[in-house]
Amino acid sequence: MTQVTFVCTGNVCRSAAAEAILRKMVKDRCIPDVKVNSVGTLNLCGEQRDGMMSRIAANYGYEMTGTSTFRTAELLKEADLILVMTYTHKLEVQNVLPYMHWGRIRLFMEYCFDKDIPVEDPSHMPESVYLRTFQLLEQGCRIIADRLPEGL
Repeated sequence: MTQVTFVCTGNVCRSAAAEAILRKMVKDRCIPDVKVNSVGTLNLCGEQRDGMMSRIAANYGYEMTGTSTFRTAELLKEADLILVMTYTHKLEVQNVLPYMHWGRIRLFMEYCFDKDIPVEDPSHMPESVYLRTFQLLEQGCRIIADRLPEGL
């Protein structure tokens, strides 16, 4: 079983959208033995998914279900690949995980596009920013899904 975990701040927008996108792609492509989840570095105690991002995802055929999940060492240790949205998320995950697991942590943009930049946080921004972020996540998840059959 291969596990991919996405990480952002609250786990209500970026990482939750990436989880919904990749989960559907894995299912639609019938890629076996892949688990996809997401967590946040901020404990929002089961906060609902971001309404704007959920609507955009639905318009593209994805369903953002569930509520926010706080990152724990146990959840993160299970992941074969941990894709973080920003450098701060990477540092926060490193603070939770033992050093031997740090090789699993990658910046989403670096892993998908070979760009050393963060994924913009659309929270409280115009809808156009949400849409741009969603489309970027979808494009990146397509790249991840293409790599899954060969291994991460």
